[in-house]
Amino acid sequence: MNTPPTPVSTLAELQQAIAAGEMLNAALFEQHNLDALLDQRDSAPFDTAWMASFNTISRQWQSADLASDAIDALRQESFLASSRHTQQHEIASYVSDDFELIGKMLLLGATEPFVQHLLSQYQQNCIPYRIATDAD
Repeated sequence: MNTPPTPVSTLAELQQAIAAGEMLNAALFEQHNLDALLDQRDSAPFDTAWMASFNTISRQWQSADLASDAIDALRQESFLASSRHTQQHEIASYVSDDFELIGKMLLLGATEPFVQHLLSQYQQNCIPYRIATDAD
């Protein structure tokens, strides 16, 4: 029986989940055809939704004028964990970009549905490659 993932609501909890191997573990990357996954992420509607969320979070981040040290550390940690399991820098970069968005959303205390979907997918040990549907 699978235990549901522990909800992540802070940057510290997110970093702890990565460090503990609850997120971005080897099993996550073994279950996907990474090349096909990257193709799907680079196509609409996923790419369109990702960019819209990126723009929204970026505007909020600039207005909030928060320090980026914690986000830089999160990006590095997620990149290294992904790279360690895949030896593919392209997928590691995509994952790092996702975790930047997720981390900024958490620090801002923002509610961005697509970014929440990204977090939910990672918590379920899935690399996001499609937008959320009612079935998700």
